Amino acid sequence: MRQITRTENPATPQATDTFLRTELDDAWFRLSGELRDRMQQVEQQVLAQYTAAAAYATIAKQNDELIRNEARADMDRAQSTSIGLIERMRNEMNNRITGIELHVAGAAEILASEPLTRLATLEARLESLAEQLERTTLENAELRIRLDEITEPDSHGVADGWLAGGASIAELTLR
Repeated sequence: MRQITRTENPATPQATDTFLRTELDDAWFRLSGELRDRMQQVEQQVLAQYTAAAAYATIAKQNDELIRNEARADMDRAQSTSIGLIERMRNEMNNRITGIELHVAGAAEILASEPLTRLATLEARLESLAEQLERTTLENAELRIRLDEITEPDSHGVADGWLAGGASIAELTLR
């Protein structure tokens, strides 16, 4: 069997063929124009989303660096405070030990004096030592409280990973 081509088809006149082809061509041109417009719109939307994602990534990176720097500064401050308090305590203990040594050296002189005078002097020194021991105990308790406040993980307004005000998951939003 032989195929009949357009030019060989005697039933279709040439005028009808060009008229139908023009309508089909116009429909294809309109369709291709619409597709081109839609593709341009899609391209613009994709570019806009890419730009927005890049902006959000830049903001997130800057926030990450800011948080890292703040955490580093906070850690340095806490470390400096802790070291300062420990040095202060060490110096005070050294001064008190030196004072006790001087008291012991003075005890030899006391032994050479009269018994009642020695007893009164020893009682005064024991009272002085008891007061120093009480002050030392109070200062140690105060230093312990300060160190606990510094090293406490809840000292930055966060409790168990949530806001200290008791915020719940439903109240968290991105703005």
